[in-house]
Amino acid sequence: MFSSLIVSAWNRLELLVPFFNSLWANTTSPYELIVHDDGSQDETSDWLYKQLKKGKISTLITNPPGHNRGHGTSVNRAANIAEGDYIMKLNGDETFAPGWLEACIRAMEMFPEIGMLHAAHYYKSASRSLPISKLEWDLEPYTLKKFDRNGVKIRVVWVGPGDAFVISKQTWKEKGPWIARKSPTFGEDMEYRIRICPMMRLLEISHSVTHPPPTDLNAHWEQYKDTPWLAVLDPPMVSYHPGHGLCSIGDARATLKDGPLILGG
Repeated sequence: MFSSLIVSAWNRLELLVPFFNSLWANTTSPYELIVHDDGSQDETSDWLYKQLKKGKISTLITNPPGHNRGHGTSVNRAANIAEGDYIMKLNGDETFAPGWLEACIRAMEMFPEIGMLHAAHYYKSASRSLPISKLEWDLEPYTLKKFDRNGVKIRVVWVGPGDAFVISKQTWKEKGPWIARKSPTFGEDMEYRIRICPMMRLLEISHSVTHPPPTDLNAHWEQYKDTPWLAVLDPPMVSYHPGHGLCSIGDARATLKDGPLILGG
């Protein structure tokens, strides 16, 4: 059994380097690393290719510089070739605690009710050098239920903190592909996760009002407890760096291309 870690990259090398260094240093469970370079400029694309040649990246998918197709398309391409039993979707701006992937897989195996498991902290770190164990965090406002099976602890929650989540390959086959739009937004990410876990609701800061936060957590649990769970490791083992997430998605939006680069006609 192994996992497929997928990363969509678009420039921002200053975030990708510490992200990959933390990933490589703290991941010992078997995994393949699939990176989709969505049209980065030479500095980033050259660095990623060097890591591929070193054998530190399993598969590198590349678009020509400046021909970025968007986050959804990148995720779908990477996930479609993933061969692992589990798919872990990463932002490319996280930092990891030792044993984080093993903890995720144990939780997925111990709790078959989980549709999607988050490994991440709910708040961004103010310092890239701050250990994950020192971060302040509070999951209580998001917690529907707490579970402990043979020492594996999770919380079932009504919203997730962002990326750094794992789903089974079977879930991807049943619920994929990712929503791909020419103008990617925060909403496309949330809408896909609601497709997997109906108990998920949007944060109040979201622009969408289609799925408002629950006002009665007990009632929300009773309504959705028999659907695939949205869960988080307790405590989280991944944290985010400041970095706007999703491969500088705000900047990338202005330069997205409608379709593939067609040659010879």
